[in-house]
Amino acid sequence: MLHHRAHLPFVAWTTDVAILSTEVPHIINNAYGIQSRRCCGLIDAACREGRVDFVVQSLDKNFLVPVGGAAILAQDSTLIDEVCRVYPGRASGTPALDLMITLLDMGRTEFKRLLDMREELFPYMRDTIHRVATKHGERLLNTPGNPISISMSLTVTTPTSTPTSSAYPSGLASPTALGSMLFSRGISGARVVHPIPDTITTIGTTHFSGGFGPHCPNYPTSYLTAACALGMTQHDIDEFAHRLDQTLTDWKQHQNQNSSIHTYP
Repeated sequence: MLHHRAHLPFVAWTTDVAILSTEVPHIINNAYGIQSRRCCGLIDAACREGRVDFVVQSLDKNFLVPVGGAAILAQDSTLIDEVCRVYPGRASGTPALDLMITLLDMGRTEFKRLLDMREELFPYMRDTIHRVATKHGERLLNTPGNPISISMSLTVTTPTSTPTSSAYPSGLASPTALGSMLFSRGISGARVVHPIPDTITTIGTTHFSGGFGPHCPNYPTSYLTAACALGMTQHDIDEFAHRLDQTLTDWKQHQNQNSSIHTYP
């Protein structure tokens, strides 16, 4: 059973799933969760009251190291040994070295300071993005159980009819092109999610309604997500909001001209 709600208020039923998972392996994708006291507390409760086999979290998201590693936690050390046997001589040791160097450099005091600063900046980032969204006729998605990620609707990019995988109606570019525009402007953490109504995507034996990526079937609009992650500063948030504002302005102008745009310098 894969328990993954990095962008939704999953925390309400973390313990319930652990209690139900008596005979089924339970893996929690903790993603950014180390940065959230609430997520960590609920995972602790799930481990005490039910079954949690593994908790997996990204090193780059939580410890300011390059992309490429993950920390796997388990209450039973023999499970960790089993995971280690899967990758003998094949997994790179670089992520472990990066983590050790970074933690030794930061120390406990600096790491805790960064955790506290991130929590203090989250309301500021939410309010800042809210102002940008309001300016462009959009809204923040209501996700009160998510203390890390913020989502903004993209109704200007949402078609009135069902698009195909290769075309977008009325000469408009796919909403995911907005994410490409942001990336080319130095915004690498934001993600544009584009639900495709009445479409089923199959991966293995699992079927996803509304396309792969959205967190619920047939969500009515496209949306953009951004995380208030460890290491961010108020200046970073202000600069992100400024570039997002400019990019949305450019995007709307080109959409109104019915241009098919994929990337911008």
